[in-house]
Amino acid sequence: MTRPVTHPEPVPHPALDPATDDLDLLLPPSPPGDRAEDPRALWSATTRPGVADLLTPLLPPRDVAAAAGEPSVTGRDVVVLVDGLGARLLQEHRSLTPTLRRLTDESTAVTTTAPATTASAMATLLTGRSPLEHGVLGYTGLHPHEDRAVSQLTGADDVDPDTWIPVSGLAERSARRAVHVGPRRHDGSHFTRAAYRGWDIVTHRRPDQVLDAVRTAVRHAGDDGLLLVHLTEVDHAGHGHGVASRQWREALEGADSTLAALLRVLPTGTRVTITADHGMVDARDDQRVDLATWPELDGRLRAVAGDPRALGLRLQHPQEAAAIGARIEERTQGLLRAVPRPQLLRMGLYGPSGTSMTPELTARVPDLLLLGTRHATVAHSRLAPRTAPPEIGVHGAPTARELAIPLVRTVV
Repeated sequence: MTRPVTHPEPVPHPALDPATDDLDLLLPPSPPGDRAEDPRALWSATTRPGVADLLTPLLPPRDVAAAAGEPSVTGRDVVVLVDGLGARLLQEHRSLTPTLRRLTDESTAVTTTAPATTASAMATLLTGRSPLEHGVLGYTGLHPHEDRAVSQLTGADDVDPDTWIPVSGLAERSARRAVHVGPRRHDGSHFTRAAYRGWDIVTHRRPDQVLDAVRTAVRHAGDDGLLLVHLTEVDHAGHGHGVASRQWREALEGADSTLAALLRVLPTGTRVTITADHGMVDARDDQRVDLATWPELDGRLRAVAGDPRALGLRLQHPQEAAAIGARIEERTQGLLRAVPRPQLLRMGLYGPSGTSMTPELTARVPDLLLLGTRHATVAHSRLAPRTAPPEIGVHGAPTARELAIPLVRTVV
């Protein structure tokens, strides 16, 4: 007998309100006070971002099985994640997505987590836990014992991917077979080893091989298995060319065509979920801030890590965080918003206020978080030298354009 899957209702959030300005930072006012019921808090005792509950009902723990040897979920589920496709971007480009447009009646929007970036969102998706619990606080993270950044994708020689995320993944705790379909270049990476514990991996070398990889994964997962298919081309086009570019529009059209083909080849009765990990904003050159050019910060920063719109600073003297943050806000005329660590830990942005953290996790939390408003980005070209030109499409900040992601549920 097929056991139905019950999904939590999406939690209201200002990012999901069409009336909310695209690029306003959705932060509770300072000082933080009690954030338990603030509507802008992503995490509280009663609220969670939608991305945290997308896989939770699909990968129930082993002990919920009704009888020994019986799967806890019956029927096949396929979750397709279109990297970088925010809900507002999709709404603005419906004409390019006939497949998704036909599914409008089965569509809604939910929130991703903050920072609104792939590593943090995927870690929350795969564990069901907040960034303060799983410890993935950006594209790069602060090394807990040394003053340097650790890439979430490639890791470091002295960082064990098997323990980098200290909470168990949903697939580790579930009896259901789970298969991830993604690019070959991610196979065996630090992040794949850290976040996809409990998953089987099927890879492809090129976008035109996705369908063959999905067919292989469907056979491997069986009739009651779960597939997670990661499509990355929209995100890559946005970073390289911007969301206003021809290349981005072509990538979006390509992703929609891939979705159409997937819906055709999946076995009848397959439950399909289509979503994303974050949205994207085009940076402006006149709103790029390089802290390495600020003499007053010389000798006051030990390390930086994070994303272009959510950069964490480790300070020589953490007690100076409020003063340094105020100076940064003043000098940038509000383009950057500074959040000292005590406020960050209790405002419901990276996790519920009062989240219990080990010393190892606490050491990854920056003394000062800088968030980009409007089209602003922030970097430190000496402490974190660039290896490529600055990205055009960026993300990470808690704005509606970056936090709101589409959610489509259908059955083929």
